[in-house]
Amino acid sequence: MPTRHRSNGSQLMAVLAVVGSLSGRHQASRIPSRPPTSVRLAAVTTAQSSGEALRYSASILPYAQVDLAFRTSGYVTGVKQVRGADGRIRDIGTGDFVEKGTVLAQVRLEDMQNQVAQAQAQLDQAVAQHTQADQDLGRAKVLFSAQSLTKPDYDQSQQRFNSTLAAVDNAKAVLRQAELTLGDSDLKAPFSGVLLNRYIDLGSLGSPSTAAFTIADISSVKATFGVPDDALSLVRLGQQ
Repeated sequence: MPTRHRSNGSQLMAVLAVVGSLSGRHQASRIPSRPPTSVRLAAVTTAQSSGEALRYSASILPYAQVDLAFRTSGYVTGVKQVRGADGRIRDIGTGDFVEKGTVLAQVRLEDMQNQVAQAQAQLDQAVAQHTQADQDLGRAKVLFSAQSLTKPDYDQSQQRFNSTLAAVDNAKAVLRQAELTLGDSDLKAPFSGVLLNRYIDLGSLGSPSTAAFTIADISSVKATFGVPDDALSLVRLGQQ
């Protein structure tokens, strides 16, 4: 009897388990499904073509920037003086604004004045030789027309005349160059701007191959930046 009672209890628990499982499945099948989520479709585009501004790192550069140097070598005998923020007089330098035509520095005049004097002396000598050659050619023409001078002697007089004339022209050109150099003993600002650097001091040697100042015109500036090759077609005038 006890054994039969335990067997019936096990059968009863199995039946209850099956009924519970079927009931759970029936309830799960009755749970309503979630409504579908709505989505939007759009064509794939790049950030540039969608109207977004292009962004690059740029360098801000002055409208014009030049290095200034003397036309001839010479010792610096003067640098423009300005009054500093502390009220003291000092040499003009980095950060100072200068107007166009301002004399920034000078080199020793004596050297260039000597060059002008030498060029003038060479011109005077060339003119004297040409004057003598002109007189000799005049006499040679008279003698040659009177058949009192041979053709080779006449040609020699003509050649000397031409040679001294060329020497006069060359001496004039040398004198003009020396005078220009003398006029350029003052180093002037070619335009109004800000001095970025000063490389000379009183007593230093200036030369055409060495910059004395660097000046920049910042009345307007320009931004320079690099653009990748594959983005060049996306850049257009007026774009941000």
